[in-house]
Amino acid sequence: IYWPFVNDLVDVVGDMDLASQGGSAQFAGDRSGQAASGAIRVTSLASSYTLPSGVYFSGDFTLITWARPLSCTTSTFTFLDCGNAAASDNVMLLYSYTSTCTPYMCIFQQTNIQGNFISNLNLALNAWNHLAMTQTGNVLSLYVNGALGVQANGGANLVPANVTRTQCW
Repeated sequence: IYWPFVNDLVDVVGDMDLASQGGSAQFAGDRSGQAASGAIRVTSLASSYTLPSGVYFSGDFTLITWARPLSCTTSTFTFLDCGNAAASDNVMLLYSYTSTCTPYMCIFQQTNIQGNFISNLNLALNAWNHLAMTQTGNVLSLYVNGALGVQANGGANLVPANVTRTQCW
């Protein structure tokens, strides 16, 4: 599923809407310097957008994002947290581990975390950074600006369950 933003949060491709959950997210200029229409600026931790329920991980996958961190003062700034409750079949990609601007990822099998995989590469402050999380077979990888930050081969434990996830943001 792909969500391009053009002045609102209506999915141009799949006819789904991302619903604002409060906070102070706003449109901002994108990484190419285009007017405030193609990027979302999250100005508080209370800002999030909910994805519709769905089966998002039923085989190999790639999550990609561009991020421009202005600070790394929290360890909970999340790009994606998709599961069925706190610690229930979650797939997570986070921007900062312990306030260091070091991205990391984790996979839960039901309520059991299969590990925090912490990049050995940091995000640059006040600059656009490209993050990619990939799952190919049993191998989970995290790339920062095109360079491999961490890779894990954990067998079937690292493969997300093929379930409908109802709490994704």
